[in-house]
Amino acid sequence: MNTSSASKNHEPHSVVKLRMHRPDLENLPPTRLPAGYTLRHHHGGDEAAWLDLFRRIFADDPRSGVAPKTEQDLRDEFLSSPDWKPERMWFAIAPDGQPAGMAMAWVTVEAVRPVAILHWVGVLGVYRGKHLGETLALACLHQHKRDGWPDCWLTTEDFRAAAIRIYERLGFAVAYTMRDPAPPT
Repeated sequence: MNTSSASKNHEPHSVVKLRMHRPDLENLPPTRLPAGYTLRHHHGGDEAAWLDLFRRIFADDPRSGVAPKTEQDLRDEFLSSPDWKPERMWFAIAPDGQPAGMAMAWVTVEAVRPVAILHWVGVLGVYRGKHLGETLALACLHQHKRDGWPDCWLTTEDFRAAAIRIYERLGFAVAYTMRDPAPPT
């Protein structure tokens, strides 16, 4: 085996971030859930389950954005924000009552103006293939529409092919790309 080529295969690669935009929130399809699954908003005391979802879905992937690691991180980044509203945080709940996935209809300031974004959409591996990610994303888009937003943005990484296909089905298109340097090893 040629060790130089093997080491190249294990070198960290830079990540291309895709900035995607849905120019309007009209004609959104309804949310649909598999039998036994439900959607619900954040309730007080959900922080431990929320953090567990972050850990299990995102935090072990160094290519992802920095996920909150502690309940204090959740409070600092989300719950203490003037833009926090429990109805913007969605959980998919499995038939056994366990959280299966999450998504946020978040608002952030970009270029000095607030914008609606689809944020931290993720489903635990055991629950994938049930269209829960799409349902969670749609729940957020419907929430943004109820809140009066005309459009929605999101950022994802180029290696998330399944997520990109969902976003494209939901009317998002790539507006521009950004390259992140390779993560430290």
